[in-house]
Amino acid sequence: MKTKTLLLLLLLTQLACVKDDPIVIKEVEKFSEAHFTIFDSSPLRAEAAELRPDGSLFIEGVGSANKDLTRNPFFLHLNSSHDPTSLKLIDYGDRFVYPVMDLIPSQDGHFIYLNQSIFEPDLEANIDLRKVTESGEILWEKRLAESSFRQQWPSLIELPNNDFLVIMNNWERSYLSKNFLIKCFTTDGEELWSKEVEDDVVLITRKSFYLPVDESILILAEVLDVDTEQWSSQLFKLDLEGNLIDTKDVMDCNTIGFGSIDVKLLDDETILLYYRTAEGVIISQFTSDLMEKSTIVFDESIVSSPADVVKVSDGSLVVLTTGYDSNEDIDNHVFLTKINCGEVLWKKRYGSPRSDAGVALVERPNGNLVLIGRTQQDVEVGGTFNLFLVETDAEGNPN
Repeated sequence: MKTKTLLLLLLLTQLACVKDDPIVIKEVEKFSEAHFTIFDSSPLRAEAAELRPDGSLFIEGVGSANKDLTRNPFFLHLNSSHDPTSLKLIDYGDRFVYPVMDLIPSQDGHFIYLNQSIFEPDLEANIDLRKVTESGEILWEKRLAESSFRQQWPSLIELPNNDFLVIMNNWERSYLSKNFLIKCFTTDGEELWSKEVEDDVVLITRKSFYLPVDESILILAEVLDVDTEQWSSQLFKLDLEGNLIDTKDVMDCNTIGFGSIDVKLLDDETILLYYRTAEGVIISQFTSDLMEKSTIVFDESIVSSPADVVKVSDGSLVVLTTGYDSNEDIDNHVFLTKINCGEVLWKKRYGSPRSDAGVALVERPNGNLVLIGRTQQDVEVGGTFNLFLVETDAEGNPN
């Protein structure tokens, strides 16, 4: 096991294809925690990662300087050798960050960062927007919402003209909102316009993207049918002025669990949805006009849920999952599975003595894969997790 020291005493002074039958996987190559690079100087729970043009990594998440349950946003910059060059935590005092956060690189080399925070014990929720540098320096910040409700679920989109959109629920009217609220900002934080998108259903926004192929906005949301009281996941498509173009039902939430579906763009024209059902891990591809074009199901004795999917340079998909082998133990481990046109090429497991969880996966230009996750190293702290990295070659073998 490789362990990196973050020099926290210094750095923490900065606080502030077509659907087939399920694919059965029988052989899984296993790698131990000896291949982990663990950052254990302070609890750091990674939530997302960006690969920079110079090969460095910018990781954001929540952490604590005092090994307690207070969570604060952090930004960690690692060079291409995984050595830390900077760590910045934002001090919220007694406030902790609810795990709803979004981070996008801006075209000037900085980052736009959006997060929701909760204050205990009254659970007052705020949404904050910031522009930060690679070293975590805050260039500006804005408070976008203050509310007594937890589920505001904001998301962030950058537009081709460098402006960006914040999309969230409109909790100002009632707890069961029937509206998206869209705010448009310049890269300097100036608000240009704000608009409500009304619909006849109750919505909780999950993720949003800009679709370059037709210059539209894609939103994944949970939808409540107020008559049947049943939740479902839907895709919403809007134009850049916030006008609704189309919707698509994608999954019944009562089948997969509330908030269990995720979405990302594979390329300018392909939308990828991934989730787990009783059948196994499901990966569905949709065209930009919301037409389903392929679904892959891979089923195995390992009970796992997908955390990220990457389209690698040879056109295959590599799926990052977290799960356990019911025939061995109940501790979670991290898996990579490579799939090409419905065929599983290989599956690898990476695990420590404690439960682990995968968070993000990136591919380097040389084909190497970098897996970012969190590993539970100290159960006595009540579930404290530390950030870890595993870098592999293109076949999933650790370097």
